[in-house]
Amino acid sequence: MMKSLHKIMLCGALALPLLGQRPAFDPRSMIVVGDGIAAGMNDFALRETYQKQSFPALVAAQLKTAMALPLIEAPGLGNVPGFPALPVRVPGPSQTTVRSQFPPPLFVQNLSVPGAKLTDVLTRKPGWPLIQADAQQTLTNMILGYPALILGNDKPLWTAADYAEQMAPTFVIVSLGYSEYLDAAASGDTRLLPDLAAAKTNMTLILKRMKDTQAKVIVLNVPDPLDTAFFTTLSGATNIVGATPSQLQRVFGFKSDDVLTVQGITSVARMLRQGAITTLPAGSVISGSAAAAISASVKSYNAMIATAVQDLGLKSWDLNALTRGLRVNGLTVGNSVYTADYMGGLYTLSGFYPGNTVQALIANGIISTLNSSFGTSYPTVNVTTIAGGDPATRFISPQARRPIGPIEVSQ
Repeated sequence: MMKSLHKIMLCGALALPLLGQRPAFDPRSMIVVGDGIAAGMNDFALRETYQKQSFPALVAAQLKTAMALPLIEAPGLGNVPGFPALPVRVPGPSQTTVRSQFPPPLFVQNLSVPGAKLTDVLTRKPGWPLIQADAQQTLTNMILGYPALILGNDKPLWTAADYAEQMAPTFVIVSLGYSEYLDAAASGDTRLLPDLAAAKTNMTLILKRMKDTQAKVIVLNVPDPLDTAFFTTLSGATNIVGATPSQLQRVFGFKSDDVLTVQGITSVARMLRQGAITTLPAGSVISGSAAAAISASVKSYNAMIATAVQDLGLKSWDLNALTRGLRVNGLTVGNSVYTADYMGGLYTLSGFYPGNTVQALIANGIISTLNSSFGTSYPTVNVTTIAGGDPATRFISPQARRPIGPIEVSQ
């Protein structure tokens, strides 16, 4: 008979206090509350291959503690802002049980749901039927409500915040807020930016609830979407399409501070190589003013997180600084140089979500914070090994980075 993970973890969490041996840091009941990055979202869906290389899984391995994951069979579930939303079809092609472990674990420890916003963490529960037209609800059901939804009406259904509390955690990682920005970033519509006052209320409530579990809590701040491979400045586009910023402005009518999306840079590259310039698809460009407004909002959002963390006496790690540094400096691993450009090796094909190598860097940042904060000596992840097997590092296309010569096209 399958034992209840909840009971096992609860007993383990209680054992040391009963013996009078409360360590400074106890990783045995590790829980993660997050959105797409923490979930292990990859190219355009959440799927098992990348979930196993997500930073929660990597951290747990280094801490030698359990991390039950809601593994999703390929081709996965979910949608990415900036790309057409696919209709919910579950099971999809090549899927059987959708959750790849069957029977599934009764409880999972990575409670991160791609697309989840702060209000979702506090209020969205799994709900019957298991598969719904609402893709976000279906994803929530498959992560937070499975197998409870198929075991009977008497099984509890929890929000992510409720679930975390019920697991009697000793260590919690919170990585939320990125999903609040993706729709605004992908569309360039600043009206979709989060309400910072409401975000402050909700984030503070989530962090307080995690603190009240008596767990050690580490909070990650929010990457600026403009630092990801989803966006390419006109100067950055030269390395990809071979055209200078002034040529791109002349041929396509761009303004100097316009930013190209994944759709934009791929369309520009195709048109230049074919020598036929047509109208770019909708969603190809966001204005410099919109980009600046998004970045300014992220900065304010992260200041809010820093204040909440300080007020509650929690620990934090600067994910925003990592992604900014990768955007500015790239990453050298052995003899290889990777960048945060589109097809630069650090991000998957959607542009918004990092590959395994960046997930390893995030894991190492968290582990280093644990070691410096609690006097532990957990080993970090071998980034070289991860990069060697990271599908994202194979997305680099020498042809795409080779200049195509002077632009000679007629409009």
